[in-house]
Amino acid sequence: MALNLSVDPNSIFEGDQASLNVEIDELIGGDFVEVSIDFNNDGTFDETFTVVDNGTGDTGIVDENPTDNEISFTLPFVFPDDDLITGTSSDDIPITVNVVEQDLLVEANGVYVFDDSGSTSSSSGIDIDGDGTPDSIFDAEIAALISLNEQIRDRDGDGTVDNPDALIGAVAFSSSAITIDVDPVTPGDQTFNEVGADRDGNGQFDVDEALLNYNPQFGGTNYEPALQNSSMVIDDILAEDPGVGVTQVFLSDGFPSSTTNYIDEADAIKLKADSQAFGVGSGSSLDALIPIC
Repeated sequence: MALNLSVDPNSIFEGDQASLNVEIDELIGGDFVEVSIDFNNDGTFDETFTVVDNGTGDTGIVDENPTDNEISFTLPFVFPDDDLITGTSSDDIPITVNVVEQDLLVEANGVYVFDDSGSTSSSSGIDIDGDGTPDSIFDAEIAALISLNEQIRDRDGDGTVDNPDALIGAVAFSSSAITIDVDPVTPGDQTFNEVGADRDGNGQFDVDEALLNYNPQFGGTNYEPALQNSSMVIDDILAEDPGVGVTQVFLSDGFPSSTTNYIDEADAIKLKADSQAFGVGSGSSLDALIPIC
């Protein structure tokens, strides 16, 4: 996403002092950015730091704008020493500010595609629920996706829901694929829902609830129907929220039954959405996952 950046002042005389005012907009709510300030001298006064939308950066610099999707901050008393460039005290030093938006796994809306083949019933070696017994790979996948939902809802990490409207869909796959109904109230199968929605009012976020209640198939491993279903969910989300990006998050713990039948689907998805793929456990095939990224 392109960011709009304004800087005042954009230059400073050697030996002077000034407050540097920076404003950045076109952010996704709760995003953080890396800011690099270059005084175009010998590097002594260059700085790099992060600033969080509606929060505090790693150097204590605070976003002064209470409106989501913008960051504004002031750096007081910025003053390069004399004689760093030409030996005079009157050089006008340009100030260059570069801003890089830090990548989030799901920048806006998302579709989760996760493996529920037979091998996901095996132990993950991790005790997720704290009962003293390692849980399955499938349980680890669900826990990871629910944790991702939490991060999407709480962009600035302060423990509150500040981004409830991101649209999330979910597809489970083994030999075949199932698009999960993530809305417990609306009639019919709903392919996506807001990540912060609780339509049935039971105190649990609907998408989390749908993931937790899903009964795995524990069949084979076939990427093709998974990507076909995911593509349809992506289309549904794009139709509902045009102009906003969608990220596919693909999880698998094993080798697909075919390493070629899904390539066309993977390529088609990458034309309309960001796509990230992750191997879950030591039995996964990174070679098979790479074409999905």
